[in-house]
Amino acid sequence: MGVCFVIDAGLAPRDTIEQSVIAHHWRSAVNYPQRFGSTMDAEIFSPMDWLRAFGLSCDVVSCKDAAEAKGFPLQRELKSLILKVDTGLIVAHLSGSESLSLRQVKRHLKSEEARLATLDEIKPLGVEAGTISPFLPNLWKLPHLIDVDLLEFSWVSTNNGTLNGYIVFDPILLCRARTSYVGEFRRGV
Repeated sequence: MGVCFVIDAGLAPRDTIEQSVIAHHWRSAVNYPQRFGSTMDAEIFSPMDWLRAFGLSCDVVSCKDAAEAKGFPLQRELKSLILKVDTGLIVAHLSGSESLSLRQVKRHLKSEEARLATLDEIKPLGVEAGTISPFLPNLWKLPHLIDVDLLEFSWVSTNNGTLNGYIVFDPILLCRARTSYVGEFRRGV
């Protein structure tokens, strides 16, 4: 991968990107319920509507490349995978440094089938490899599986639905999806 720089895009204060993102994150998290009025409203509206986006000077697809380009630890890069299970499509989230256990997913959901969705299956959702972001409206409506280890972090980062933009947020926001399950979904558990 070539050299990649973080671009402020005029949205953040001129201190370091990480500090400004974390400072904004806490202000936004505190205002989240008041902004939408109720828990039900919060479930309907995606946090993507109010999370601050940052840019990169190059496109990234993998968690490893994204973390490297941002200068963030790989553990703080959110890995989101769209899976096909018995009931349809779901989104699984874990740390970028971990691997998903399909066996754990099947066990948790009591599903016969659990596999990565094909490109043809995710195309109608308006995403492709490297642009799967949990808060995109078409994905926010799906059920979400959240690896419990993610909730130990005060912040994680992921793309904003583009190959060269990203957001930073408290992973507890993933639990605000209409349907979300927390469990151990990584390999080696």
